[in-house]
Amino acid sequence: MAIIRKEHYFFGNHHTHTFRARFSSFLWGSAFSILVLAGCGSAPEVTAVPSPTSTATAVPTATAVPTAVPTLEPTPSPTLTLLPTAAPPPTATPLPTAPAPVLGELIVVEEGGYSFQNVDGFTAEVQGVQVGITKDDEILIFLASNEGPTTEALDEVLTNFIAAVSADTGEMVAGDFYELVIGGSKGLAADVTGHFLGDDMEGRIVVVAPTDSYALIAFGLGVKGRWPSEGAAVFEALTATISFAPPATTTEAPQTEAVTNFPLPLPTGDPAAEWETLPIMPGALAGEGDADGYAFTTAATKTAVQTFYEEQMAALGWTALGSGEGATGAVIMIFQKEAAVASISILTVDENTRYVLLIQ
Repeated sequence: MAIIRKEHYFFGNHHTHTFRARFSSFLWGSAFSILVLAGCGSAPEVTAVPSPTSTATAVPTATAVPTAVPTLEPTPSPTLTLLPTAAPPPTATPLPTAPAPVLGELIVVEEGGYSFQNVDGFTAEVQGVQVGITKDDEILIFLASNEGPTTEALDEVLTNFIAAVSADTGEMVAGDFYELVIGGSKGLAADVTGHFLGDDMEGRIVVVAPTDSYALIAFGLGVKGRWPSEGAAVFEALTATISFAPPATTTEAPQTEAVTNFPLPLPTGDPAAEWETLPIMPGALAGEGDADGYAFTTAATKTAVQTFYEEQMAALGWTALGSGEGATGAVIMIFQKEAAVASISILTVDENTRYVLLIQ
């Protein structure tokens, strides 16, 4: 399966040339001693010898002449010369960091069956099941869902996509694959490095399959060192807001008409009163979930469900960022509370049943 046909990369050939033109401008101790001189002397004794023939005459005793003692000259102490102190190594100036991403417009990709919240300062272009999101021609994010059923495993989809992009735009090397959750569904990701249209790049590729016949690929990259400083944070913030709904059909279905072949598994357990502090609508028919999301079914109308969550989320301190409705009547509501983001999707199972998916 080819998740994205080669001619669709970056919006087809016309947009490939547009991005190629945009990306052509970049493409990351002393010891001291003192000598003491000392001296001393003594005179010899003089004995008087009497004359045998003369009257003894007192002869003065010779007075000893003291020997001069040399004066001790102090030895000058050497002068201590201070050597110049080596200058400390210069302190590295921290590089400026980009501000944290700020979420903005809610974008619903009806034909692709998904929605996401764009990041302020980035431009999004939607074409069919694909979206290109860019800023300053140095950060690019690409989203696309498959246009037909697939039987490939996630690792096969990811491997094939990496090989296709590498052959189409430049050599690319992928790190180890790792699991993550997007839109309440488990996915697979890999960090990549290589070349994009002639420049060194870093980025990440994510593939997620909410159902056996539906998959979404997200590819983010940056050049000129923009990925680690800004691109990775933007990619993570944006993909965290992705929510899934059944892809739109070419003919708009009436709101009361059942969506044939409902693509998501229906819950069967007893509904809870709340999930992760978010309320479950009273009167739910069934419900179940885990740490990634919670789904329940209800006989309430779509309008009633939407009104309930608008009021309850506001009462709990959540701010409504936006909502959108697809051609099939599926509604997606996005709320934010401080750094947390929650999405509520409302889908029609049949004329008497609504399916509600909570993700936070």
